[in-house]
Order: sequence, then structure tokens, then C-alpha cells
Amino acid sequence: MSASEHEIRTVFPAGHRIFIEGEKGDVAFIIERGRVEIAFERNGRSVRVAILGQGEIFGEMALIDDRPRSATATALVPTEVVIVRREQIRSSLKHSDSTVRLLLEVLLGRFRAMQGRLDWMATDGEAPGAATRDLRDKATESHTEAIDRLKFQREIEHAIETGAFRLQLQPIVSLKDGNVEGFEALVRWDHAERGAIPPSQFIQLAETADLVQGIDRWVVGRVIDILARLQREHRRPAGEKPTYIAVNLSGHSIADDRVIAEIKHGLREVGVDPKRLRLEITEGALIDNPKKVSEVLDDLSSVGVRAGIDDFGTGYSSLAYLVGFAIRTLKIDRAFVQSMLSNDNSQEIVRAIIGMAHALGIEVVAEGVESLEQLHALWRMECECIQGFLLSRPLEVETAVTVARSGPMLSTGPVLLGRY
Repeated sequence: MSASEHEIRTVFPAGHRIFIEGEKGDVAFIIERGRVEIAFERNGRSVRVAILGQGEIFGEMALIDDRPRSATATALVPTEVVIVRREQIRSSLKHSDSTVRLLLEVLLGRFRAMQGRLDWMATDGEAPGAATRDLRDKATESHTEAIDRLKFQREIEHAIETGAFRLQLQPIVSLKDGNVEGFEALVRWDHAERGAIPPSQFIQLAETADLVQGIDRWVVGRVIDILARLQREHRRPAGEKPTYIAVNLSGHSIADDRVIAEIKHGLREVGVDPKRLRLEITEGALIDNPKKVSEVLDDLSSVGVRAGIDDFGTGYSSLAYLVGFAIRTLKIDRAFVQSMLSNDNSQEIVRAIIGMAHALGIEVVAEGVESLEQLHALWRMECECIQGFLLSRPLEVETAVTVARSGPMLSTGPVLLGRY
């Protein structure tokens, strides 16, 4: 008797071998009632490893990979079991709470380490071979990494709760008149023990753990407060666009109605002109859930918030794909900007993006500008705005507010630029 593909529970009679050492399997078993012996062969004799009873699990290594069974499982008495399939576990892990998922991964890693010990026992006390040592080392490494991720996740949660992040603002400058049009908000985390942690390290984990909405909420709330200050202290002449701050919003937040509602409520409560806030999303978020993104962008556009696509050109969308979305700005990815003077293809891509965006009435910002030559090339292509280390590194908020009030950052204006 064996477990069929669709069985959930089954009963094995006394003496039945549930599985045999060396065979492959993709299921584990939880004992509802009865007893099971776990044993393996060594030097022609059977060595008992354990006798398991109600509530215990066996065959769990099959939930990890396709390696042969390391021992034989035999029902000592009539035994009823619940069958757990590998694909069932994988599907459950994929959709489970991130903490539960991580803990299960740790437990499976421990089972793998136990397998290494069983292999060592099977050698009749001899030192474990290279393959076993490698398996044991990888299991230990996997377990350590999982624990570190769990700890790091908890630290992110605490940072959200306590507001431990901080913002820097990088100027976005007009190539028409040299003025600072706005800033991009960049989140920073100065950890007490780990030091300065770049967003590339904690944002990805925050997305995986479904925590990124909390970070986005904090960033938008802080940005709205800064915008309220700019609105009070820095008034541009009539007819000029107000200084804005662009915020990168994750796909998770775009899909979360509560986050969008909080953004609209925050703007109303503080009395900030919605035109001062720009929300940037990635091409990936646009493609993953186009219907929801379209609805959200239309909703935000109706109250005056402008939306843009960040790092355009690195994903799979095209300008034609954007026609149905309320997109007002494209930000050309730095990879194209930094290679366009040495790579004709990159230069043509930048030129095409600018030309087609203009045909659709979309403003273009080029990021990652680090040389005068890049600046001059973008000016000749009629790119509206640039951002990059050539003009300014990300600034602390107080410095950025001062910069916003200090007049053109490109003080020579387009006249000098036109000579190149």
C-alpha cells in the first residue's frame, strides 16, 4: 500500500514499509495514530534510529529536494497518517506570512543538517566524507542566513515603528533656466550596529516581508511636512511651477488602497498643493498590475498629484504601453545616460525616449548625470531636466531647503550650454 496522488490520509497495516531507504519521494507523513520505526541499513544489518508516535513527522527531507530516502519507515502497528506533499508546502510557503515562511525554512534547514548527521552515522563511525561535510556546511550556512534575515526583518519593523529612517533630497534641475525644479526623496537608514545601510539592502527585504508599505507611509508623511514648509517659505513668481518632491512608491503600496487614501488625506490635512508631490513607480509595478495602477494614477491625477515612471528603459514596457496611463514624467535610467557618449545604441535609445515622450506630452528627467559632456548632450536632445552628482549629491533636508531658495543651480543658463 502506498499513498496515491490525491490521498490526504491513509492507513498502513502493521509491518508495512511506508517507504524504503534509497527510493525517491515527494511526500512527508504526520502520524495521527500508531507507531513507525525509522531505520537504515549498515553492514548488512538494520539500525533503528527512532520509534515515532502520534503527532510526529517523518520523511520530511522529501519536502526539500529529490535526494533518495535516507532510511526505511515501517509501521509497527496499524498506523494512520496525514500526507504532506512537497508542492503543497511550496505553495503554502509562497503565500504565507513572511515570518512563518522564514521559520519553516529554518526548520527545513535543520532537517537537512540532521540528514548530514545520519550520513555520518552510516559510515560506521568514520569521518564524514566531503559530500556530507559540504551538505552540513551548507545547511549551517542556510540556517544562519535565515536567522539573520529574520533578525534584520525585525529591525526593519522596529525602524518603521520608531521612525528611525531619515530623508535626503537630490535636486532635479531644469536645463531651460537652470532652476531647481524639484527633488527626489531618498530614504536612508543609519543603524546603531550595522552603520549606514543602503536602500538596496533593506527595501528588497521589506518588500518580501510585506513591510515596504510602512516605509512608504513614513517617507510620504515626511515629504508632505517638508512640502508644507517649502510652500510657506519659498514662493515662486506667478506662473512658475511650484517646487516639487518626487517619492518612489513600491508596487505593494500602489496596490494598497489604505496607502493611497493616507496620501490624499495627508495632503488635505496639511494643506499642501498636490502639484508639489510627485509619485514615481517602476515599469515592473506598471506591468504586474496594469488595471490597478491605471485606476490609482487616475485617482491621484484627479486631485492634482503627478505620476512618473522611474528608471525607464530597464523594464519591458514601451512608450506606446504608457498611452493609457496618467503618466506625466519619465526618468531615463542612469545606465543609458552614463553610457550614451561611448555607446551609439544607448545614445539613440535616450534620443528616442525623449522624442517619443515629447510627442505624448510627457516630461523627461535624465538621472545619473556626472559629466558636462553628458549634460551638453542631453541639452541638445532637449531633455527638460537632469539629476546627478555633476550638480549635487543627495542633500540633508535643511541644505535642500536652502538650495530651493537660492536661485538657479546652473547659473550660466542655456546660453553657455548652447555653445557646445
